[in-house]
Amino acid sequence: TALSDKGQEALGYYKLSCDIFERLLETNGHNVNWQEFLANGYLQAGKILQQGGKSADATTQFNQSLKVLLSLRQVNQLDDYGVSILLGAEESLGKKFSADGGVVAEQ
Repeated sequence: TALSDKGQEALGYYKLSCDIFERLLETNGHNVNWQEFLANGYLQAGKILQQGGKSADATTQFNQSLKVLLSLRQVNQLDDYGVSILLGAEESLGKKFSADGGVVAEQ
């Protein structure tokens, strides 16, 4: 919130956060919390890039977030926090959801 008007600075912090969690996951790749924090970093960086008009870079970040989260879902390790990030990433990619959370259509 404090960086809401400082997109580039916030983007730098999110990228740094992603770097840290990527390195942590090299030591323990099964840590669900670290994976979700990494996915959130990708999602937030993507949102900043999207606001800055860099849609291709934003899409890359959103897809990286999805990749992490879908792998967690595949092994039934996605908690409520992870689901909220997953929905945010899918929404950022233009997917629409029904009231029960299922995907109903893509734009």
